[in-house]
Amino acid sequence: MNDKVAKIAMAALLHDIGKFWSRTGVSKPYDKKNREHFGDTYLHALWSGTFIEKYINDSDIARWARNHHHAGTVEELMVSLADHLASGERYTDETEEFGRPQNAALVHILTSVSLDEKQPPQRGYLPLVAHDQFLDGAFMPREKVDTVADCYGPLWEGFEKAANDARPAATDITTWLSLLQRFASRIPAATPNRMAGHNVPDISLHEHCRVTAAIASCLAADDLSLEKVREYRSNFDAKNKQNKTVMEETLCHLLCGDLSGVQNFLYDLPRKGAAKTLRSRSFMLQLTASACAEYCCQKAGVPLCNILYNGGGRFYLLIPADVEASSIAAELDDQVQDHFGGALAVIVGAAKVTLNDFLPGKFSEVWEQAGKDCALQKARKYSRRAKSNYKKVFGMMDDFVEVISSAPAEDTGAKTATDETEWGRKLTGARWIVKTETGSREPADKKNINHFFRNLGCEYHLVQKGDTLAKFPQVMEICELNGYSPYDTLNTLRPQGNPSLSYRFIANHWPQNRQGDNLSYEELAATARGAKKIAVFRADVDNLGQVFMHGLGERATAGRVAMLSQAMADFFEGYLNALSREDEYADRMGVIYAGGDDLFLVGAWDAVLDFAVEMQTAFKRYAFHNPAFTLSGGIVLIDDHLPVRHFAEMAGDAEDAAKGYERKHKGETVQKDALTIFEMPFGSEELPRFMELKELLLDVLDTQRTDKAVSAGFLRRLFEVWEAYLQEKQIRTDRNPNIENIQREMHWQRWRWMLVYGLREFTKGAKSHTETIDEIQQRILDAETPIDDRLGMPLRWVELLLKKEERRDTDEAREEYNETETTTERTAL
Repeated sequence: MNDKVAKIAMAALLHDIGKFWSRTGVSKPYDKKNREHFGDTYLHALWSGTFIEKYINDSDIARWARNHHHAGTVEELMVSLADHLASGERYTDETEEFGRPQNAALVHILTSVSLDEKQPPQRGYLPLVAHDQFLDGAFMPREKVDTVADCYGPLWEGFEKAANDARPAATDITTWLSLLQRFASRIPAATPNRMAGHNVPDISLHEHCRVTAAIASCLAADDLSLEKVREYRSNFDAKNKQNKTVMEETLCHLLCGDLSGVQNFLYDLPRKGAAKTLRSRSFMLQLTASACAEYCCQKAGVPLCNILYNGGGRFYLLIPADVEASSIAAELDDQVQDHFGGALAVIVGAAKVTLNDFLPGKFSEVWEQAGKDCALQKARKYSRRAKSNYKKVFGMMDDFVEVISSAPAEDTGAKTATDETEWGRKLTGARWIVKTETGSREPADKKNINHFFRNLGCEYHLVQKGDTLAKFPQVMEICELNGYSPYDTLNTLRPQGNPSLSYRFIANHWPQNRQGDNLSYEELAATARGAKKIAVFRADVDNLGQVFMHGLGERATAGRVAMLSQAMADFFEGYLNALSREDEYADRMGVIYAGGDDLFLVGAWDAVLDFAVEMQTAFKRYAFHNPAFTLSGGIVLIDDHLPVRHFAEMAGDAEDAAKGYERKHKGETVQKDALTIFEMPFGSEELPRFMELKELLLDVLDTQRTDKAVSAGFLRRLFEVWEAYLQEKQIRTDRNPNIENIQREMHWQRWRWMLVYGLREFTKGAKSHTETIDEIQQRILDAETPIDDRLGMPLRWVELLLKKEERRDTDEAREEYNETETTTERTAL
């Protein structure tokens, strides 16, 4: 990236920082002379210019940002055009009341999405907090937020302190991008006021500035003339008098990159050390996708703010119009396939972006086109390489990378990859990812993941508190995990030079024993209540592709799409990780992967089941109960020795069953929005009554809840009732009558009398539980909300919870388990 591109991108990134500063209520930092030049409009630009002069000490950058509403030079016009293109996101709604900008709360982007005109979402607002607050009180949207103005002062103080700590004279755009994300992710970019109109404040200042910088860097990299930029600006603003030819000129390209072969790469593992290796491979995939996106930016000569989305092995980014996307894609794919022996490939699709595409409702079409081109390239991912070197493509199929790309089918005692197991061990306690320049390329050991990253011009290292950077090559970037404190980073690691200081949230929680080692699957099973089994939970957001393509309708813009992407990442990488550290889960469940819009968790079976139910409910609250956002997942219970590929496929099948579950709700046929538990799907609207029945059963059976529990025969009798119901249902189904008539008839069959008379004997011996037993009976018999069809779920759940601990073979085994009693790191990373 040349100096001009970097400076224009910086001016664009900070062009509206004055909105943040001016809303704190402090004294104006500019003099009367500057005020007279601007009049009474766009005074935030004066604040922006003053801030840049103070912290960056670059008169060019300050002038370009200050004059973006009074542009004259080509640089000022580039910032101005980029601002206008990014501001194509704004729309108005007269229900938004006028007021002071500092009183407006950010509209949660998930409440701006609608997939059904009959079910418009209720608008929700987000509290004004820094981008690390994942506790419910600060993270979840509300119907109204009244304390916004009071939050600007403390938030600005934190921003200034972090900026000073980051050594602003040497701070690059990557650091400033992180500073903005940390402190401006919940500040509205545009607010409803009498001068600007009834703007709906659903785009954050961070995302608006980031998209502005991405567009400006593309304009600068193409070195557009003053006349061309002015032509673009006048046509975009002309509304009904636009020149169609100019509006359809290619302004930049949107790239869509996708890692192919992920499933085989991830799950081909030996059982020994699977917990560590699976997590490290999952994290390596995330890092590989990030490195590929950054490589595209580097080759295109643009900063990292051009990456609009990166998650789930897929990324989207903007590159200049004059850059040949296909050559970057081919070079990148060669590097990936060569290193991973064809087990992984990176597929890149592209779509041209015009001025028209920055108009409201257009950008989602470009997003879809880039995705479709990526899918087309994926269908023929070997064709390009095969044409030039057939033997290299099909000959390498028998030459997979020994450790990274394949694994022995059985535990033969072969040592797993040192690199993988070490990364898996360090991931839980890692505080930083350090990106360095390439060190020595010898030996060319493909078992080391940095052998791949070196081909992209960098290396990555996991660093824990107490580690040193002395053994690493020159540091380029220090990325703090799950937090952001430039002062602590610089004073703890003391890097040479001026590396970028960034941060990212990753769901990296995993329980550890007292020796600081990650628990194995066997050790996780030992923490389960009742049956000593583990559970696997896989889930993702339903219809997310439709949400991105159609959910925003006429409001689909680059900024809004970026906001949606960040909103998903905040939940799955931030909130989910925080929830997994709560006391009831922290020592008994860990995260294999959570990012983009999906997750993969493993842990003690009872902890995972409870977590799945709570997380689905939390996601609904996060979406402010917008019906466009639902989540489906599958949970399977397994023995701890089952091979990774097998239990991953089982959980995947359970997730598919949840997504395919069709039922009636409020007179409508609905699908998805479900969890599969014990091979039975439950819609989110159905699940509460089954959970309530489970709790009622525990109230009478669990000795930890009651002084005098009902005998275990009570549970056996209910299983007999359920079995009788299923048998009668099967008999009637074989006769092929209408299914609704079958279910209606079965409410009066033999199983009902077994239930009524069979439970009476238990009320005689447990008078204190008579009311609860009657309630259980009524819940099962209720024809309005029948639960008999899947009665086995709460029965099985309770049975496993009450199962007595199996006897250990030896006293030594029990002693070994006691010595590794789990603890967890609860200190913030």
